[in-house]
Amino acid sequence: MKTLLKSLKSLDFSKTLFTPLDEQEEKWIEIFLQQSSENKVTLLSPGGKLQIPVEELKLLVQDGWITDIVIDGYLSLLIGESDSFFIAGNTTASEIRDVLFRPHIFAFSPFFYTRLCGSGEEFDFAGVRQWTVASKIDVLQRDLLLFPILHSKVHWFLTCLDLRTRKVLFLDPYPGRLPVKEVCSNLLRWLINEVSEKYGETKARDLEPSGWRIVNCFDIPSQRDTNNCGVYLLLFAHHLEQGRVINFTQEDVSNARKRILFSILSSKLYTLPDDFS
Repeated sequence: MKTLLKSLKSLDFSKTLFTPLDEQEEKWIEIFLQQSSENKVTLLSPGGKLQIPVEELKLLVQDGWITDIVIDGYLSLLIGESDSFFIAGNTTASEIRDVLFRPHIFAFSPFFYTRLCGSGEEFDFAGVRQWTVASKIDVLQRDLLLFPILHSKVHWFLTCLDLRTRKVLFLDPYPGRLPVKEVCSNLLRWLINEVSEKYGETKARDLEPSGWRIVNCFDIPSQRDTNNCGVYLLLFAHHLEQGRVINFTQEDVSNARKRILFSILSSKLYTLPDDFS
């Protein structure tokens, strides 16, 4: 397995996330699928080392339903990408678009919302009180807060608090079935509790729910199957991190699955194609 992972260095990461795989890359995938599912891969992320079972990574290229640990791994790469751009004081972006529109993001773990509301939808701020402390983030210093959420243990969707525009973005790849208002209200309630505890009640009053607008995003790509919701969530998050309009096809999703695998295994991200800007 170690030899196989080292061979990733020969792959071309200057391609885009949606570029079809070439013969060398397809061959690499074939060899990877032959590896023992009992192995684990270590992802070096901003939050530390993350152990991801090979069995769960294989689901990416087998068109399977992807798991929380895979989603957590890819989102951690997006956090690192965002931090590298902003925290490092990067003011020499290749395009003016990056300076004007690219947000500084933080993505919470898929386990966050479950801990906050529990299986019975009971709000529990105490259960996540130390989450931002452990992650060493100040939520008011971020532009977007991303929350991957698993509904009824079968369907992934993404919710985003946009602190620049005071909007709650609800991004569901299979729209029309989820409790939009309830989820958004819970996240706003968490934000007010978080800010009140860290900054005081005066600052928290500036974030009262009445000043926010819930936006159920219907103008985004929607899935045509039952297995791709987690991949759509990751693609939504990647576009938001780059400040891009969300636009991709079902064919793009198939290519992205394999390149997401490459990204997690190498701790490197592919770029989004310019024609989707």
